[in-house]
Amino acid sequence: DFFSGSPSVKVDKILTATKNEKMLQQDLMGEEDAIRRYKERIVQAEALQEFALATQLRNILAIEQEHAMDLKQALGK
Repeated sequence: DFFSGSPSVKVDKILTATKNEKMLQQDLMGEEDAIRRYKERIVQAEALQEFALATQLRNILAIEQEHAMDLKQALGK
């Protein structure tokens, strides 16, 4: 049954910082986590033969990777 179960919402710890470098590092950690999760979703979409969805996820992944590169550059990495 498609509608069995109960939805859940789990909110991760919210990170705050007063220093710019720390904020950028936290943003980078978030981008890297998003990149990892998008890669997982792409594999899942392909396994379900949802190729159009996988393509859209790849497009989003490319944007997230660009964000990570920008943050790394700002951090001097």
